[in-house]
Amino acid sequence: MNTRTDNRTLIRHTHNCTASGPANKAEPSSKCIVSAHRIPHLRRCQKLQCTLLPCLWLFFLILTLGAYPPCAVYAEDEPVTARFISSSGEKLAVELKVAKPVPGSVIFTLNLPEKVQLVKSDPPAGKYDKSKGQVKWLLRGLSPGNHKITLNFSKAVQADSLQAEVRYLNSANGKLCILPVKK
Repeated sequence: MNTRTDNRTLIRHTHNCTASGPANKAEPSSKCIVSAHRIPHLRRCQKLQCTLLPCLWLFFLILTLGAYPPCAVYAEDEPVTARFISSSGEKLAVELKVAKPVPGSVIFTLNLPEKVQLVKSDPPAGKYDKSKGQVKWLLRGLSPGNHKITLNFSKAVQADSLQAEVRYLNSANGKLCILPVKK
């Protein structure tokens, strides 16, 4: 369709863009409408629709994910930290230090080495998957201060052989924090 405006010819063109360009007879991926003074503008539209827009979308996605990085490991301003109090034996303890702002809940996860089972804990574990050797506690209503989790195992273990972490949502900045338990 050609129209005359201010002694200039505007070309209104509709074409199909494909992943490998309009020369490809593949199924169209999107439509593009071009208003231009010259046909070379058509090429710009093809690049915009078929190349630039997916790149911009990816850039936007990366920026969005980068806006919510996980919290820094043991930064001084983190409201929860955890460490093993004892280093070996059938009975170990983990100390959680909670500061303000107190998270609504903290998840403590412990992965046991092979052939070691959790016999008893205080507070009691919320979930114990013996086939995976994974134990979880959901701790709610914590107050600022030190909290202790005692662990009794079927045989003596070294704290270095245990993998444990705490997870919580930092209420001050809204970030999900996943911190390893210090040994």
